[in-house]
Amino acid sequence: MMKRKWFNAQSLVLTATILYIFSLFMPWIDLPFRASANGLSQQGYLVLFLFVIPLYFILNEKSSRFFSVASSVAAVAFLIYYAGEANRTYQGEVVSQTGGGLYLSIFSAVLLVFAVFLNNIERKRYGTNGSVK
Repeated sequence: MMKRKWFNAQSLVLTATILYIFSLFMPWIDLPFRASANGLSQQGYLVLFLFVIPLYFILNEKSSRFFSVASSVAAVAFLIYYAGEANRTYQGEVVSQTGGGLYLSIFSAVLLVFAVFLNNIERKRYGTNGSVK
């Protein structure tokens, strides 16, 4: 059985996906009176599909730059939009209700975008089998 060589970007995509799954169990919404809601209750699992698309192409060593880039950028956009919607105005002041899990999910989405671009660069440079072109 041959040992599969992974590029750095492929490991980063896997890491970003694992971080996002971990963030789903952390509080995404923190209210001042100690109530919170995790990413699963806030339907964060829907964005997980956008993480699975690049992961699928990397695990199967298929090249689909458009779908990988589009889904990773869409994940960042959706999560930042959601973070903006989580802020409320109370008596004339903006009150942030975002929790640590939402920040971790945004970080993992940005890491995913970086990893997808890095993967595209590595594929151009090394090819799909890891040999230098």
